[in-house]
Amino acid sequence: MRISARIALSLSLLGACGGTSSGLRPIAHVASSPAAVRAWADVRRSWDRGEEGRPARVVPLLEDFIVHHPNDGLVPLAWASLAALEEERGDHVAAAKALAKIADLPDGTTHDLRDIVAAKRLRLQGDAEGALRLLRPLEGKVVDSYALGLFLEEEARAAVAAQRSTEALAALDAWLTGEGGEDHEAVRDTVVRLLATLPNEALEEAYRDFRSKNGDRRSPFGAELRRAIANQLAAIALARGDAELARRLLEGDEATDDDSLRGLAGQAKSLAHVEGRTVGVLLPTGTLASRERAAAALGGLAFALEATGYDGSNAQEEPEKKEFSALRAPFRLVSREYDPSKGEAASLETLLDGLAADGVAVVVGGFDGGTAATLARWGRERGIPTVLFTPPEGAPITSDSLNFLVGTPVAAELAALVEALSAHGGARDGSVPAVYIGDATGAARNAELAAVEALLVAAPVDCYLPPGPAGTPTFPVATAERQSVRTWFVAGMPACLATLGDDLVRYTRFRAEATRPLVATTLSAGVRSVPLLGKNPLYRILTVAAGRMPIAADAPELKSDPELARFVKIAAAPPSYWAALGRDAGMLLRPALLPLPTNDTKEPSEVATRWKTVATGLGRAQTPLWTTDATGFSDHRLPRALRVISR
Repeated sequence: MRISARIALSLSLLGACGGTSSGLRPIAHVASSPAAVRAWADVRRSWDRGEEGRPARVVPLLEDFIVHHPNDGLVPLAWASLAALEEERGDHVAAAKALAKIADLPDGTTHDLRDIVAAKRLRLQGDAEGALRLLRPLEGKVVDSYALGLFLEEEARAAVAAQRSTEALAALDAWLTGEGGEDHEAVRDTVVRLLATLPNEALEEAYRDFRSKNGDRRSPFGAELRRAIANQLAAIALARGDAELARRLLEGDEATDDDSLRGLAGQAKSLAHVEGRTVGVLLPTGTLASRERAAAALGGLAFALEATGYDGSNAQEEPEKKEFSALRAPFRLVSREYDPSKGEAASLETLLDGLAADGVAVVVGGFDGGTAATLARWGRERGIPTVLFTPPEGAPITSDSLNFLVGTPVAAELAALVEALSAHGGARDGSVPAVYIGDATGAARNAELAAVEALLVAAPVDCYLPPGPAGTPTFPVATAERQSVRTWFVAGMPACLATLGDDLVRYTRFRAEATRPLVATTLSAGVRSVPLLGKNPLYRILTVAAGRMPIAADAPELKSDPELARFVKIAAAPPSYWAALGRDAGMLLRPALLPLPTNDTKEPSEVATRWKTVATGLGRAQTPLWTTDATGFSDHRLPRALRVISR
């Protein structure tokens, strides 16, 4: 949209406000007579007929207005509008004469308009730098909505014309964000065209920057400009056949996905290589529970590998970070984030191909069954070993595969709890009604519910229910008490167990020992973060245990065991089950990765050899573990004997 079109909206501007650095008093630019009002209405109607032919149509009306109403308050605005139109049709001399008529304006809206039009004149004459010098003092000063719109447009156009990429992107974002009216679509189209005139390198740098911030509050651009930049880069990738750029774009959700871009990104598979002892990590972001699991497991993995990780997508921006990682540790972590709730296997495979292009020797992930299945299949097809935290749905682990399973199905833990309940009230004959609290979704949730369905008397409850009104419990503990339901299964994260414990203490009454509420928890829920649960007289607790887990907050080994003591010093807490699972995965990876050379190779046969070396090493690795009494894999699974303990 051209600047003169924006002035069309300001032709009825009523006044000016602001300071008076020149010492002149601000004046209001308003029509001073009925005849002037009617003449100005004619001008406005002519503007509103559209941009096509506007200068030839409106200039005579403005000139006539100035001639017949020379002392009217709208004359300065008429001169500013006339200057804009003359510039629009290329008559720089006429525009200069119009601007000269309002050279001594006091501060205010029309004064700002004059400077904006003058800047436009400089830009159209090829002096974009001069235009920016005239516009920069107006930054933050223009408050009138119409004048601000004019300013944002001209600042963006001048910065683009000057090829000041950083300033141009900021100005384009401000213009796009600031125009929220009926002209927004036209502004967006113009912004897209202007982006195409900026250097490709500047757009790629901007994309890396806001992708590294993952769209959080620190991101310098709004969502619309981010999408526009990504789509422009998609066009660039397709034009030059840049498979790696296409892959990076499909890792995010800004670029418009299409078959051409995805097909090009698929060629990035040929970019696979192995860079030293690099571990790729696929991290879920869809729910709070999945993010908590991922953060804990990643912390445990990094602890075991003693690795300083960095995101491979930022390697070009942070070479010193990459170098620091390589120098301080023999292992390197690179990661990609994925929202499993979207369920887009093709997008997930694009992310995984990105990890392969980052030089991984192994990929760790699979925090839910669906993602684990895709990761396992991808690894087998590419020849890359994978370590899975959750059993893959519909894809059993075989002894001749490249997939290694370190986790245990939560349904198996719940089944162990149901069996143990037989010693606490006759669970086998269904006489212990219970409520289930969990955070799984999809097939995993169905499997968990099937394991305890014989005892359930109410609909399953989500771990992350929003808190109720003040003075009320989060979970339906009072209702359960009235209905003599005293057993609770907790299959979520530790925060879920803590909330239930608080509700039971606050909102239920003390009963006889035999009828106290009983809380049955999985390894994931754990009791280590709620040390008072086992000592509270209001309820009993059963928890699944395996290996050294769960480790209570007051466990003596936290001080006597050097490794545990070091973990507590770093994490300021005992290891949760997921942190311990990550640690165990890392400890098994260490001997599998250490035989690899530290250099980078892209030679296909050597890449395949290194991947096979890691897979063989994982199958043979033996080391003391925290989450199981076993010391290594058996048929590519980590054996784990479950037991149930009372606290």
